[in-house]
Amino acid sequence: YAEAIPLARIALDEDEKELGPEHPDTILSVHNLAVLLESQVDTAGALPLYERALEAQERVLGPEHPTTLDAMHQVAFALQQKGDLAQAESAYRRLLELRERILGPDQSGK
Repeated sequence: YAEAIPLARIALDEDEKELGPEHPDTILSVHNLAVLLESQVDTAGALPLYERALEAQERVLGPEHPTTLDAMHQVAFALQQKGDLAQAESAYRRLLELRERILGPDQSGK
């Protein structure tokens, strides 16, 4: 994974130049780089990228889209891994509220 990080950065730079910051492929490149950084235990580097991907997905797809909800979970988990438990709890609560609203209270955790 460590060898893939520089390549992922190049791919992200190219996507941003060619497609723009909110194109689905660019958002995916942001997410992929975050995953690679997290795999190398660089939560501090991954978290802003996860947050960036989430913000773009909320604007492009909306806050209730399944992909956006997955991104919210990744942000919450990264905050938890970073040790920012208050922020992680807040993010998890927001995610739970959205899932309950969309799926109903009996289906939100499944």
